[in-house]
Amino acid sequence: MPVAPDAYTYTPLIRVLCDSGRVADTLSLLDDMLRRGCQPNVVTYTVLLEAMCRNSGFEQAMAVLDKMRAKGCTPNIVTSSSMACAGKAMLMTRELLNRLPSYGFQPDTVSYTTLLKGLCTSKRWDDVEQMTEHVCATNTTLCNIVRNSICKQGRVDDAFISFF
Repeated sequence: MPVAPDAYTYTPLIRVLCDSGRVADTLSLLDDMLRRGCQPNVVTYTVLLEAMCRNSGFEQAMAVLDKMRAKGCTPNIVTSSSMACAGKAMLMTRELLNRLPSYGFQPDTVSYTTLLKGLCTSKRWDDVEQMTEHVCATNTTLCNIVRNSICKQGRVDDAFISFF
């Protein structure tokens, strides 16, 4: 290459490997990137973390998230939302949201909306109820998502009782 590679040249390669399900190759490329003194940026890590949540599992994704922070790269809300969207298991997504404060930011409406929609879709009403106890008192949008999902399940009385 006529110029030294940087995060902007590595990130598309990482995305292609991730989209192909080649997470192991992606991790090798990330290690190569770091060995060459090229620091990944938040976009690079977000692409990788999203793929890991989709393909490799929560614990491996959290290890990369820890590595990201150790290298001085701060995750942002796009990072967490991408991980939440890609998560196969809602329990994993919920655990991610519980850990967000330790990574320097609080979950926002987008994060909670993603989780609540997934929980409602998978009909995990006990988890929905736990989430709403913490969130719905202060967020009408989230409350409406839950109410709508409960009503679509034919549980209109439950929606009314749960929120009024």
